Amino acid sequence: MAQTHYVKKRQVSTFRRKDENGQLMKDEHGKQLYEQRETRLNCTRCGQPIEYGQPYKWFKMKTTYGGIKKSFHPDCQILASDRTTSRMGQIWDAQPDIGAAETVSDIQAELQSFAEVVRSVSEEYTESADNMESGFGHSTYQSDELREKGEALESWADELENWSFNGDEEPTQDEGESDDDYEQRVEDWRQEIRDEAQGEVDNCPV
Repeated sequence: MAQTHYVKKRQVSTFRRKDENGQLMKDEHGKQLYEQRETRLNCTRCGQPIEYGQPYKWFKMKTTYGGIKKSFHPDCQILASDRTTSRMGQIWDAQPDIGAAETVSDIQAELQSFAEVVRSVSEEYTESADNMESGFGHSTYQSDELREKGEALESWADELENWSFNGDEEPTQDEGESDDDYEQRVEDWRQEIRDEAQGEVDNCPV
């Protein structure tokens, strides 16, 4: 969970001095010259600076070599992909919330749009596997794993694109049934469709 803090002091960092050509500068004794400059904290989402005295939220993402601190303005959204270096972050960000969909057509449009993202990520995994095998001259455990992920995501994209509701057709109003009771049955039917579609969205194979 992200923590909220305030920028309580201006940050000053030490840098090696460089000339206008980008070359390191040294004094007459050959020692490296340094300079101190104020550094600003920038929001990972919008890229704008978080000014002195402003609140901000942050979290530290663990990595193989320690961790990466990511900071955000209070109103900037932290996405699922911000918390991972995996390609899967693109899919987690794109996962739709079917709960607002009103019709089967709306749901199918959401799933097809999501499927495009899934297919794009699957192609990235497959391309990485191809490049690895090209470099080594043969398949490896890692390239096989990447290829399996790509193939699984490709199949999932097909299922998302071809999804259709397996339940009953829209109910009709029974003789003597009140309008309120009928509307409730229709809404229950719509919710059944949403639940089935959301189940497909959540059914990530990797």
